[in-house]
Amino acid sequence: MKGQEKMNITETTQHLAQKMWNPPNLGSLLINTNVAISPHKSRTGIRVIARDWQGKIIKVWAKGERKNGIPLDKEVLAVRWALLKE
Repeated sequence: MKGQEKMNITETTQHLAQKMWNPPNLGSLLINTNVAISPHKSRTGIRVIARDWQGKIIKVWAKGERKNGIPLDKEVLAVRWALLKE
């Protein structure tokens, strides 16, 4: 992929993320998750970001696992993991 094409994709992705994000109610937190699964290498990456009603990042968690999984199951586990963290 050429440099300009890669930059355009990144800019478009960031623009869409900004348009789609809505802050939670005053005094609440919003938890966003992302899971990446590599079936060829049997690896899973889990990322969680907690933001307050102002969009301020409160906490970020990330971990990698040496196992495959079903994306939706991993997303649910990511939310559970975030809720159980301190």
